[in-house]
Amino acid sequence: KDNDVLALALYEQGYDNFMEGAVDKALNHFMALSDFIKSGANLSDQDIEAEALIGVAQCYSAMGQQAAAIKYYEMAVEKYKKVENKLGEISTANSIASTYLNFGNTKAYLDKYQQLKTMLDAVDPAQKATRDFKSLAGAVAFNKAQHELISNKYQDAIGEYKVCINYFEQ
Repeated sequence: KDNDVLALALYEQGYDNFMEGAVDKALNHFMALSDFIKSGANLSDQDIEAEALIGVAQCYSAMGQQAAAIKYYEMAVEKYKKVENKLGEISTANSIASTYLNFGNTKAYLDKYQQLKTMLDAVDPAQKATRDFKSLAGAVAFNKAQHELISNKYQDAIGEYKVCINYFEQ
């Protein structure tokens, strides 16, 4: 229980620092959390390791370090696979796609987007009915709409925004 409290405190401090714009401090807290987990801390939250890696990735992205951000997002995807958290895996893959999009790497974004569509299609029907799935699918559609907008494909962007809105209104 003490390990869970310490892990949560490190995560929350990192998150708060990140939201305040203190990215270096946030990175230190997320890395400390990751190191704590690697040291063999027994934690009840199976997702915390992936969440720590996502925090590191977000920090690197904010620092303009695309390759490092992608590396840590990919590590988080593997952690989610290990604990069989399909939506966490897809959400993190969407973060990878967003990172490519934010850094102007259109080809890599489109490749990851195709993977995301396949991943979303493979989710079991019961999980597709959940609010979490619909929010995630809406976020994927939103990023695709942003890509279309950046590419000056306005009609395609409008279509994707409508898909996005449809998911969020369900």
